Amino acid sequence: MKELKTIPALVVKAEGNTITGLGTLFGVIDSYADRSHPGIFAGATPAGVRFCWNHDTTAVPIATIESIVEVPRADLPKSVQASYPEATGGVLVKRTYLGTPRAQEVKAAVLAGAVTDMSYGYDTTRVGLTRLPSGEQIRELYAVDLWEFSDVALRGAVPGTMANIAAAKGYTYAGGLRTGALSGSSLRLAHLGRKLARLNVDMTEMDLADLRAKARRLRRV
Repeated sequence: MKELKTIPALVVKAEGNTITGLGTLFGVIDSYADRSHPGIFAGATPAGVRFCWNHDTTAVPIATIESIVEVPRADLPKSVQASYPEATGGVLVKRTYLGTPRAQEVKAAVLAGAVTDMSYGYDTTRVGLTRLPSGEQIRELYAVDLWEFSDVALRGAVPGTMANIAAAKGYTYAGGLRTGALSGSSLRLAHLGRKLARLNVDMTEMDLADLRAKARRLRRV
């Protein structure tokens, strides 16, 4: 099943049309109770991965990927280390934006902080499950087939809307990075969010009571 995850569009380095940014982090449990590990993108080559705008794979890409590189924690930006103290390392993606009007517009928006998210589409190929001391279960992502990275205009979208956006692009929404450790209740909501996304349930108008009622109905799903 093709999935989509979001990450902060953190600019690590910018020079001309070339930007290096965060691809993912290792050792961090994300908002859908997934944790990525070194080697997750090991099979990906820059030539084989597209860089798009809003996951529009039918349009001309907005950039070419120069490198997809794993780095240890020590090589992550200090701000990332502070925001994600559990991170053991991550992936940096270096891309060069094309000279087209759309590509230059997106690059300018990224550098100005107007586009604050990036995301990537993939198929899982090697996963595991871990039971935490709290009793909650998380999914370990060891390897994926990486299809594309995208700059995306998704900040502020609620989970149900994100699921609908992902579905429109042929993906199942699978959450993304967030700051701070996930509590047991947050992990339970993460599992619920994944189930709702896979069932294409729109959570836009749901309040907490709606979510709890939906959770009770989905316990056997």
